[in-house]
Order: sequence, then C-alpha cells, then structure tokens
Amino acid sequence: MSHYWRERLGVMALSEESAASLDVNQIEQALLRLQGVEGARVVTDPATGQIQEVHLLARGQRPPKQIARDVQTLLLTRWDYRLDHRRVSIARWEDEAAASGELPYLEVRRVQASLAPSEATLLVEVGNEVQRWSGRAQGAATPASLIRLTAAATLEALAGEFSRHHFRAYLREARSTLVAHRPVIVVLLDLVSPYGTLTLLGTSFVLQHELWAAAGATVAAVSRRLGIDRLAV
Repeated sequence: MSHYWRERLGVMALSEESAASLDVNQIEQALLRLQGVEGARVVTDPATGQIQEVHLLARGQRPPKQIARDVQTLLLTRWDYRLDHRRVSIARWEDEAAASGELPYLEVRRVQASLAPSEATLLVEVGNEVQRWSGRAQGAATPASLIRLTAAATLEALAGEFSRHHFRAYLREARSTLVAHRPVIVVLLDLVSPYGTLTLLGTSFVLQHELWAAAGATVAAVSRRLGIDRLAV
C-alpha cells in the first residue's frame, strides 16, 4: 500500500510488523488519561494489527473534535501512529438535569424482605412521580448477603432503563461500614457499554434500616447516569 493511501485511510505509515506489535491495553489505558475520557475501547484488524476503530466514553464540555485531536496526538507522539479522525467515535454522558439546574428525581419506594431458614428474597421498588420499577433478587439469608441482595434487586428494577441506553450494570460490592462512627452503606458497580466501562460509587447513611439504605445507595450511584447520547466526530 502506498504512503498516499495509508494517509487517506487513516492507517499508520509503519510496517505491518510494527502495527501488529501495538499493545491495545496500553493504548486504552493511555486514552483513559485524556481529559474528559471515562471509557475507551480500541478495535484492531486481527490480520494486520492496524487500528480500525477507537470508541470513547466522555463527560464534560470538551467538543468531540477536540477529544478526537487529543487521540490523534497521543497515538502520534507515543506510538508514531497516524489515525484518521473519522475512525474515532465518542459517546457522551449528558447530565441534562444538572445542566438545567434540575436534579433527576428517583427514589426508593419499597423494600421488602421475605426470609426463609436458608434463603431470602428481596423485592425493591424505585420510581418517581411518573413511573415505578420493581426488581427481585434471591440468595443466602445472612446479614451481609441481604445488603448485597438489596443492591442487586435495585439494579434489576432498573434493568429496563439500562437496556434502553445500551449498557448493563454489574454489582461489584455492597457492604456496611462506619464513617465518623455512623453506619453507612457503600455500593460499587460497573456500567458496561460498547464504548467502555464506568465504575460508580453510591453511599447512604443508615437512617431507617440497612436494607433501605442499600437500595438508596444503589439509586444514588445510578440515578444521574441514565442519559447517554451517541456523538460521532
């Protein structure tokens, strides 16, 4: 392939051996350090190792074209790799409610635990003035498990909203701890989309019951992350 067509196709003007030696994991980690980038996925040609697509998950006010230029500069300066900006696609997390000054209103409406000698079923209902969603989760009837089951049921309640926005939620941890001698529930989860993974943390002080706080912490983690628009550079 001539140098002219390498430039036109956005392919690096290096040998195929050099392209094949690119470490995709290193590139993705470097992309995550760019301002405003919260998720990155690099797709390469299995045969040549050439970069075919770069997908980014971004937040903030930086224009997509500026982020794409940052990607080009990073690849050129660190790997001597020239990439056409048309190979970069950006999905931006839009916090429209925050931009308008109105916070989204999503709250826990009901938490119900059905306990058997060795198994528990948690029912959680969340919603707002317009709509409600409910989810269930089953597991061991231990104190630590009940907290995790409550968080899992909360995510199950919102699974339809997650699917509508083309991502999935995975619970990593849900547990009780102390902050300034006060009991707090901490929930850590991943939102996974075709453009990368966003790790979210939610917390809630235990005011009524640990299970209610577990549902509240889960809602706190995701309630302002349910809007995503696809932007192409």
